[in-house]
Amino acid sequence: MTIDKNDPKHIIADEGKVFKRKSDGFIYGEGIYLGYTYYIGGKKLDEPHLEVVEDFEEIDEPQDEE
Repeated sequence: MTIDKNDPKHIIADEGKVFKRKSDGFIYGEGIYLGYTYYIGGKKLDEPHLEVVEDFEEIDEPQDEE
């Protein structure tokens, strides 16, 4: 994982990896901008959550099934 030198809220996954949110398993792409989220697991939060790097893990990019 790389943190963008010009914007520390922008994290970039390593080659062939994507980000998955640990709390609900939602799979993001290879780059995300950290900020407030209002929903987790399809449920509205009482208070917005400020995402941090530790909320995510890098996983191998899923292969499309045909």
